[in-house]
Amino acid sequence: MSQHWWFVSVAWGLGAVLFGALLADTLRRQSAARRRLALLETRRPSGRTSP
Repeated sequence: MSQHWWFVSVAWGLGAVLFGALLADTLRRQSAARRRLALLETRRPSGRTSP
């Protein structure tokens, strides 16, 4: 494998790791937001609706 393709492979690998980390962070934040929203929904009085 030439040096060029080695660098290309490393660049694609780093890109995949970066996007994987971004995906993991997004899923973690979305999960936390859903838990927070569920907690807030349980606090709302049952007879009232939002404007």
